[in-house]
Parts: sequence; structure tokens; C-alpha cells
Amino acid sequence: MVQVADLYSFQHFKKERETSGGAADKRLPAAVYRSVLYYIHLDAAVLQQPAFEYLSTQCSLREIYRNNQLLFLRTFQTLLTHWKLIPGTPTLLENPLAVFGTVGDLCAYIEKRVKAL
Repeated sequence: MVQVADLYSFQHFKKERETSGGAADKRLPAAVYRSVLYYIHLDAAVLQQPAFEYLSTQCSLREIYRNNQLLFLRTFQTLLTHWKLIPGTPTLLENPLAVFGTVGDLCAYIEKRVKAL
């Protein structure tokens, strides 16, 4: 009688699972950047602001949101929900646009929190 252990190499599956985690880590910055841009573009439509041709990590959030902190906080909350980071969310300072000056600052914060999960 043939046993399941003889048919499958469980070490092979274990090795695949361990190595696939590394690939996910390499794609994390791009996934975070893509999600941040997606939600920024959604809220830029609320401002009736024309779509940006491109947004880099150096773009100022203050300029994008036109100093509208409530709209930025809505985007921030949506990003936290998207990445399932709601539990244990630290309180923000009174001026969140000063804390997150650029798109890159926001991406770095989200990425750091996701890696801490």
C-alpha cells in the first residue's frame, strides 16, 4: 500500500512556502505605493482637482490635499482599513500633514506597520 508521504515531498512544499514569503516582501513596497496612489486619486476627485499626470514619492501631500486635513485623514483611515492596520492605531498629531510631508513618508509608514504584523 502506498502512503501519502511517499507521493509528496513535504520538504519541497515547506521550502516553497518559506521562499514565497521572501518574494512577497520584495513586492510589498510596490503594493503599498500602488494602494496609496489609488486612494489619493480617489480623494483628489472629491477636491475636483484634475488628475495628476504622475505622483512620485517626493510629491507633497499638503499640495495634493490643498491643506485639507480632514480629507487626508479620511484617506489615511481608508489605507489603514485596506491594509488591516486598524487595531492599535497610534493617535496622530494635531497636524497630520506635517507628520506625513510626502507620499513617500506615508508609504514608509504603511510599509513599516505592515511588516510589523
